[in-house]
Amino acid sequence: PSIYLANAAPLAEYAAELDALSHYTEFFAISQVTADELNSVLSRFHRTGTKSHVQVAWPQDTLTPGSRANRKIDKAGPIVLMTGDDARKNTFGGLAGIAAATSDEAERDVVVVGMAGQEARVHHWSIAAAMRPGEARTLGRVSDDELAELLAQASCVVVPSFNEGLSLPVIEALRAGVPVVASDIPAHRELIGAGAFSCDPTSPRSIAQAIRKVRGSSAVAGQQMGQLGRHRHAVLEDAVAASIERYVPKAENQTQRIATANEATAQSSRLSIGVATPWPPQRSGVADFSRAVFTELASIADITIYT
Repeated sequence: PSIYLANAAPLAEYAAELDALSHYTEFFAISQVTADELNSVLSRFHRTGTKSHVQVAWPQDTLTPGSRANRKIDKAGPIVLMTGDDARKNTFGGLAGIAAATSDEAERDVVVVGMAGQEARVHHWSIAAAMRPGEARTLGRVSDDELAELLAQASCVVVPSFNEGLSLPVIEALRAGVPVVASDIPAHRELIGAGAFSCDPTSPRSIAQAIRKVRGSSAVAGQQMGQLGRHRHAVLEDAVAASIERYVPKAENQTQRIATANEATAQSSRLSIGVATPWPPQRSGVADFSRAVFTELASIADITIYT
């Protein structure tokens, strides 16, 4: 809220609306950082007789390595800047750091992901960062396969965000076996700890130093993936199923359970699900994905979107 809400009035309105969260009992967070913030919010709106349960949960295949994860990394491969059309993503800072790290190279190969439709802005930012015209390419929207193909060629991935709730780009890069230069923020430390790959997002010099240290390093990628593999979280599919089980009346067998659930639905005693997510017209893949998923889910549950 401190980033997106400009003054006291919308901040106060936002804080008041958070009271709606106290009507829910089960919460699934994308990271421990997010879970801690949510618990702090819920503690301010405690309702007598209501006990909230917050757990960190990820989809089952989140950490499954890609088919090329064990490849040999080409140190001359492109540097991939994974960012977004949002000030907190620090796109210009990332470009400036990359430019400084590669200042002695005859030609740069920089690919910017997450700024689809913003080619002109990235071009001007790259020039301002002391790159030559054309050295920073901006990709449009890419499929999962196209992203995997790009990362398979990369020498490192740079994620210079000022703030994150989780940081999916870090996970995507490591699934591809690519070392990551990441800003030293709580969400990144939760995923991969801290080390030579950590940087101050406010300092292009710090970003450049981290790039020089880890670019093309399979050892760093392995260290980061090892840390990520120790992340503590539930399996989302199992956690959601267990949560639903607690609210569907017990039955002696599966057939009776389905019939009981259908009868409960017919009587309008449907599950009430709140989702905190980006949502159109916000321009993001997460927003589009959320609309597609929760529009369908609304046919069998009561959905409230918080955005």
